[in-house]
Amino acid sequence: MENLKEIIEWLIGVESLAGETYEKAQEHFKNGDEELSALAGRLARDEHAHHEIMTKALESLNRSGVPSDTPVTLGEAVKEDVEGWFAAFAEMIKRGTITGSDLVECIVRTEYSEWNTLFLYVVNLLKRSDHGYKKATALIAQHKREVERFLKNRPEFCAQLARIKALDDIWTENILVVDDSDMVTDALKAILEDEGRVDSAPDGRAALRKLGDRYYAAIMTDVDMPVMNGVEFFREACRAYPGVGSRFIFFTAITDPRLVQFLSENGGGVKCLPKPSSMRAIRAAVVDVLSRRE
Repeated sequence: MENLKEIIEWLIGVESLAGETYEKAQEHFKNGDEELSALAGRLARDEHAHHEIMTKALESLNRSGVPSDTPVTLGEAVKEDVEGWFAAFAEMIKRGTITGSDLVECIVRTEYSEWNTLFLYVVNLLKRSDHGYKKATALIAQHKREVERFLKNRPEFCAQLARIKALDDIWTENILVVDDSDMVTDALKAILEDEGRVDSAPDGRAALRKLGDRYYAAIMTDVDMPVMNGVEFFREACRAYPGVGSRFIFFTAITDPRLVQFLSENGGGVKCLPKPSSMRAIRAAVVDVLSRRE
């Protein structure tokens, strides 16, 4: 059986290679295609974050009792394919012959390959003993969505978008909707289903239990609910899961006195959306939260 340590060590190396290559692409395209340059920059930052996660995974493996043998094999074909694409891509940048289509092709060929499947395999194996790895799975989902949103806005890359849409969606982001009205939760699920998997809870107490079971990249909550209201839910969630506050969106009446007081106490930093809002505004608010890097 393939040694898990060898897989992680390879992932560490390829994440570093990808980050460095995307940084070169960012520099190359900055004066010709600002959107493409910005995408390359975001992907570079993501790869460096993934590098840190895998470095931590290797340290965890060395400390823990997780078996180092695994039935999953790395395979020379995967290594040669991913490394080969980045090598060819870097050479094109060096020669100055790289085009936007070349960059997008490299992204699709590598980001949607067994490379990230192996990354998720390691994360899922280790998160059983360390819940901190739940966030790592969501980061891969963010990474994938970043690419898809870019391609959706660039018609010239519709062929590449169609190719990745045909792949199995194994990196779905999780969104939590908290409201005691079935009508509201059903509407929000319909609006947000293209952005990820949407779960719901009827009150803050039930929502807290869901936070313990799954990492949610965005949480949209009402304020007026039975059992536990939205403000209490937010406070309890922040106590239990530091950093979760940046993923919250209050979806309720702005004039609610409890919410006005709460926003004032928190310096207005908590995202709030009035109810009702347009579908476009709801989707934009969630996408903004999903696009953040904590």
